[in-house]
Amino acid sequence: MNFERGAGKVISIKHIPVLIISLFLSAALLLAEARDTTSHFLNNPETVFAGQHTLQDTLFIPDLFVQPIVAPQKIADPSPAVILEDTRLVLHRDSLLALIDNPEDRYVPDLRLLVPRTEVRMGDSLIIYEPAKDWYGEDSLLFLVTAEDYSDTLFQYITVEPVNDPPVWLPIPITESLEDELLIVPYDFLYKYVEDIDTPDSLLRFHMFSGTYIRVSGEGGMITVVPDQDWFGDDSIKLTVFDGEFADTTYWHITILPVNDPPVLYELPDIVFLEDHVHYIEKKELEQYAYDVETPVEDLRWQVRSYGRVRAFYDGRRIRLTTPQDWYGTDSLELTVSDEELTASRNWIVHVLPVNDPPVWSEIPRKSFLEDDTLFLSRKELYGWAHDVETPDEELEWTLIPGRNLYIDEKAEGYYIYADPDWYGRTHVRMIVSDGELSDSTRLLLRVIPVNDPPELSQIPPKTWKEDDTLTLTRVYLEQYAFDVETKASDLIWSFIKPPPIHVLESAKDIKIYADPDWNGKEKLGVVVFDGGLYDTCFIDLTVIPVNDPPRWLALPDTHIMEDEYLLLPLEFIRQHVYDPDEGDTLIIGYSSGENMYIEERGDTIILWPDPDWYGKEKLILTASDGMATTTKIWNIPVLPVNDPPYFTYLMPDSLVFYANETDTLIFKDIVYDIDNELHELTWEITPGRIVRYTFNEKIGGVIFYTEGFRHGKDAVTIRVTDGHDMIVYYMPVHVKEVDRFFISNPDQLVLHPNSPNPFKEFTEIRYSIPVGGQVSIRVYNLLGKEIKELVNGYHEARNYSVRWFGEDESNMPVPSGVYLCRMVAVIENEPVVLMRKMMLVR
Repeated sequence: MNFERGAGKVISIKHIPVLIISLFLSAALLLAEARDTTSHFLNNPETVFAGQHTLQDTLFIPDLFVQPIVAPQKIADPSPAVILEDTRLVLHRDSLLALIDNPEDRYVPDLRLLVPRTEVRMGDSLIIYEPAKDWYGEDSLLFLVTAEDYSDTLFQYITVEPVNDPPVWLPIPITESLEDELLIVPYDFLYKYVEDIDTPDSLLRFHMFSGTYIRVSGEGGMITVVPDQDWFGDDSIKLTVFDGEFADTTYWHITILPVNDPPVLYELPDIVFLEDHVHYIEKKELEQYAYDVETPVEDLRWQVRSYGRVRAFYDGRRIRLTTPQDWYGTDSLELTVSDEELTASRNWIVHVLPVNDPPVWSEIPRKSFLEDDTLFLSRKELYGWAHDVETPDEELEWTLIPGRNLYIDEKAEGYYIYADPDWYGRTHVRMIVSDGELSDSTRLLLRVIPVNDPPELSQIPPKTWKEDDTLTLTRVYLEQYAFDVETKASDLIWSFIKPPPIHVLESAKDIKIYADPDWNGKEKLGVVVFDGGLYDTCFIDLTVIPVNDPPRWLALPDTHIMEDEYLLLPLEFIRQHVYDPDEGDTLIIGYSSGENMYIEERGDTIILWPDPDWYGKEKLILTASDGMATTTKIWNIPVLPVNDPPYFTYLMPDSLVFYANETDTLIFKDIVYDIDNELHELTWEITPGRIVRYTFNEKIGGVIFYTEGFRHGKDAVTIRVTDGHDMIVYYMPVHVKEVDRFFISNPDQLVLHPNSPNPFKEFTEIRYSIPVGGQVSIRVYNLLGKEIKELVNGYHEARNYSVRWFGEDESNMPVPSGVYLCRMVAVIENEPVVLMRKMMLVR
């Protein structure tokens, strides 16, 4: 078996089964000699494992090695498949089973999904994968392959690529081509499979992307598909259509079939025939351009396929070529010869030569004009009555021959037709159009209409009404200003010539006259009275009296303010969005805001200030007044939230100081505040110092600092707090004081230690050890036995203590220099014990 890699390099793997057996034997020997029986299971994309595809993980199971009785089947995962959104993937069961290393068909493997999927339908020979509608992304199918007592897994990775909407591809049939053959189709082949209701086919743009094993190019108006040499199988070409704004993507699936010796189709001469003719090509003529080693040329089968305007039909004896009426140009056909197993195809160029077509008259409308009047026919109007496929209208030659009682004057702009004076009736004009070679003629039927006496219209008085109001005139009122000898006033037909700001609404009994909204001034309304043949016209002077209109607001643009920022609004900008229909009025602009925003006035500009740390929707209330009327506009302005970083409060100490046998604590709620986040949403990170350690305590909501082994000295910790967006850092100096080990040792006997210093001047320290809990008192006496000062009196737990005497009596007055006695009385296990020491005070 051969597989292609890169640009044409072939790797042979026909000896891989022997190599794999050798590798397994080597591995078995190494495992048998090794003392370490640890097994390693790697769950990664290269390992066959009956489970989900996850990140690599390693599991170590000591003292476990299970050697399979028979080496497991070896399965190579198929190439990743790529399909489009809302399409499906068809997998051939035999193609997947062919990936199993099964020499000499030793096993009869079975293939099924390890986990049933609603997107997958399993058939006897096909497996159809159809993802959910509108879904795209990466997916994989996990198959279980079983044969007798052995099983293994196989992954099919699938990429579902997204597609957008218009233009929309229609399904393109799977195209088959032969190994080592070119597939060439006209470029307009793609138009048949694209629908775009907005864009003509000629404006669509296509992009083609080669597949894995086939390359595609679109040059010279043709699509050429070139498969890799010696390769056959299924591949896809990615097609993208773009209409200038939207795009759609599909895949053109092409099957390259294996070949033996196909028939050979030589280069075909171009076909040439005339426009609007039928061209025949006999089969004997086709056979001159075909050759097949195995098959006689007369036994070959022929097929012709058209892609453009030239249509082809083959009935087994000859090919019949036709084109749409009046079409000429160059097109191509696909001619295929087959020996009933393999085929050869070539594009056949067809040239359709133009043939001159005569001009043709279309249906000519009848014309009429009044007695003693003239009918004008413009040349442009004549162009619409005749058509020539090859000749522009301006180059056609026109001839008009008048009928009885008619006369024609030809001018550069057209033809003037008139009759004898006082004559009326029916007649015609013979018209001839020629392209210089061929011509066509027709008749223009004319009717000259007799005239009577025109109606007479007297002057109608001027009319006045207020702005935005309506003037109503009854038809009876108008009829008193009209007179016609032959026709009654009630039978006359009225129409009106309306200037742009004036409108007329007619009904059976009256007419209503009104002007554009907010318009006032003077205009003339034309009144036309018609008796069916002639008419008369007069004008009514109209006056619309102005009325004050309130100012009107235009739509204000969408805008916003970021939290803790402001918005500058020039008053001139606001004035651009309000107007007064009454020209000349002076507008006064007013403004106010909601409760979460205040306005600062600064010259001709207002500044909108949201409340600190506030965000949400707020409104700006704008008013406009012309001195008589006021209108209001609400402008909703959202204030968008902005993340505020946390900060250390004033309760944050400058430094920490504690003894080596003690701790110090910082409570989070006291030292850090964040307006946008709860305290538990903040993340704390502390970098410990050289001797200082820490631990978080959720119960107290803080961090406790301490040292180990009573280490002491100057140190520092770094405290970092983040809300996920911003981080604050605090460098905290720490001073850990040395602790006297006397106070942390556990006494085993009752001792009153010598005071220090002794003699002393300012004070002296008296230390004592209590082995068990009990009542303890320490008093100072002079040599006469008088009590000077009581230093300690109370219950003591078992530990070491210290107390200082500053040479004072009970009244805190200094005592004179001399020798004093320190007497301690301790009740130990209900037995009083008295200990005494001498002290010397030197002033």
